[in-house]
Amino acid sequence: MSNSTSIPPRASPLLNFLTQPGRYVPFFNAIIEHLGPADIIKLRGTSRDLGNMYSTLISTKWNINTALWKFFKHPKAFRNKLGETSGVISGQFALDFLDRKPPADRLDIWVQGHAESREEEDENTSQKCSHTTVGEWIQQQGYVEDTILQEIKRDAKWGYKMYRGTAGRENLTIHLHGCMWKNPVPDILADRSVPQGTLALVNIITATKIYAPFARDTFTKNHSYMQKAIRQDLKGPVGEMVNVVAQSRQILDPPPQAEDHIRSFSDGNTWRMMLDSEGIAPPAIPDFVTDATRFSVRVQPECYSINTGELEDPALRYAWAMPVDYFLILSKKLKFRREVQMYETPHELGYYDDRMPKWISETDREVSLKMQKDIGWSTL
Repeated sequence: MSNSTSIPPRASPLLNFLTQPGRYVPFFNAIIEHLGPADIIKLRGTSRDLGNMYSTLISTKWNINTALWKFFKHPKAFRNKLGETSGVISGQFALDFLDRKPPADRLDIWVQGHAESREEEDENTSQKCSHTTVGEWIQQQGYVEDTILQEIKRDAKWGYKMYRGTAGRENLTIHLHGCMWKNPVPDILADRSVPQGTLALVNIITATKIYAPFARDTFTKNHSYMQKAIRQDLKGPVGEMVNVVAQSRQILDPPPQAEDHIRSFSDGNTWRMMLDSEGIAPPAIPDFVTDATRFSVRVQPECYSINTGELEDPALRYAWAMPVDYFLILSKKLKFRREVQMYETPHELGYYDDRMPKWISETDREVSLKMQKDIGWSTL
């Protein structure tokens, strides 16, 4: 009887090459430069060992500080201001960043604004809305307020400012969008205020993370769909944003078999990427809150319509983004918890944010069944 010994598998030279990029520069960089975001994601999925490569790429090919340096001499200071005010970046900058293109000359920021009736801050209070705080900070960085188009002023119910660079940066513009709620994510997803026009622009950069909810279409299939767009708006600012997308991606009508559905920032269709967090304070709205975002997608003949809102409750420290059907269910649960808590610890009322991701996940199926029963909705 012969003894057999198992021979360990021979390490792949290609895998060694990819997992040790520092030994093979500039060959590694040359290969990565020719891979699109979708190819890099696929490559990462072929081996667990390629996780290190992904971390290397985030710090080099997707370096948020390098991209923001075009607009601010101190990108980390800007990111900390963004996190402090619960602001986010979206629009062309976020699309270019994910595409690994040099950023264009426009930066769009969303932060909680104020209604037209409260356009001026109350002189009797020192409390400023986030829109004003960020606007003042931008001006301190050398930007000056510029005039905006009448079409934008008409749609911007919660504030809209445009700032132009100075001292050699006159070509740069920063568009500061005011949002209805503390959490800007619902405003961007639901295309409130000044619309962006297509789903390819519905990417969101927080102080610490980036989300691409429609990554499969935008980056893998290289096409996009209109987002609640009205045809007559395509001649104005919305048309300009649609044209930005149309230059490199085909814009399609929703496929005939498309169904209405519920989506989340933690599902398999959303790309999520942690950004370099060195020197960055935790944002006012933590990552775990944004990760739990839910939104409904309704199919229309020529576009998709997205709906979501903001759930606030005395039992919650943070504002959570979700459709109204989630409100109705979770508000009852939170009300019950508050009532029970009054008897248990009447002087130490706590928050339930740490339980919300689990409760939201448990609510997914209940909302899905209700939608299927009412209007034939389904989940992805």
